[in-house]
Amino acid sequence: MYERLAEAFERGLKGAMKKFYSWLEGLGINSGKFSLDEIEDFLRTNPEATVDRVQELETIAEYMGYYSRKKSEVLHIPILGVSGSGRTHILRVIFSFSSNVDMRALFMDAAQFSEVEAESQRFEELLEEVHERRPDILIVDNCETDANIKYSLRELIRAKGGGILIITSWCPVTWEYERDDVEEIVETTEEVFLHPFSPEKTFQLISKITSFISDGKLNIPRDICDEIHRYSMGIPRVAITLFFRSFRESFRSGGSGIDLEAVRKAAGAMGLSSLDELLNRLSDMQLLVLKHIILSKDPRGIRPIRLVEILNRDKATVSYHLEQLLSSRVVTRTKLGRFAFYRIRRDLLPFVQLKLYREGEFYHA
Repeated sequence: MYERLAEAFERGLKGAMKKFYSWLEGLGINSGKFSLDEIEDFLRTNPEATVDRVQELETIAEYMGYYSRKKSEVLHIPILGVSGSGRTHILRVIFSFSSNVDMRALFMDAAQFSEVEAESQRFEELLEEVHERRPDILIVDNCETDANIKYSLRELIRAKGGGILIITSWCPVTWEYERDDVEEIVETTEEVFLHPFSPEKTFQLISKITSFISDGKLNIPRDICDEIHRYSMGIPRVAITLFFRSFRESFRSGGSGIDLEAVRKAAGAMGLSSLDELLNRLSDMQLLVLKHIILSKDPRGIRPIRLVEILNRDKATVSYHLEQLLSSRVVTRTKLGRFAFYRIRRDLLPFVQLKLYREGEFYHA
């Protein structure tokens, strides 16, 4: 019985998707390019599509030039940005540029560094690669995912021996928490922060994405881009996600293309409506809970008992605040067996990170 229901479900899904893609094609959009994966690949392989990061890239390039003259030093440039701010894209631009100036670079993802046996073996292989290739530049992405980042950076520096330029990327909340420990291993040369886009830069981003998915056939009006900026607050991935979801909302509503109403409906579906008001209503304790959810290294989220231990509060208090965050759709809950794990909703994560970073001095617990 369930097998037949599943087959019916797939028929319905494929039919709906076929209609949506046909609708997109009617607007002049190449449906094969209409996905976040395609956009990420486009941005990764087209550094010239980078929007409003010239100053940050020039800062890093200057340090590359300095290091190339004096290779005995260990330099560290942490790149800070909330989720979806384009940290990985910036790192890949630097990685591609390094070959233009005859510098050897290695790109690593800190998510590969782990105590799990298979991944620990992978880290040993990476250390061996560093030792053998002796790169000038070591690029380490997603440092907030490594529970032992201090150890990892120390071993990577030892494996190279001598000087090296290390460029890392971090969630700013995690960097503030880990900075002192990391600086016991390597001093910070200069921090580079990826700020949210201005309305003009959001317009440029959406225009470039539109040109890519429509092969230059479609233009998005400025007022729609401004509305996307208003809800996304200039965070690149949020802006792109909202842009794509607006097309789906327009299709569901029987529209003939993206419009302001479709953007507003998509923003509501993503939980972005009245976001400022929602974040400003959060209590200090709720912000502390959110901070420690961000700091958790467990990809499943954080368990209430762990928050009880960290915050030194009773279980009832922690449960109350988690339920409040759940009811306001700031966090999600996943049950695995007898255990519940809480995570911040992906669409809201960058906004929570930005608030905690800007007001971080109040939430040190």
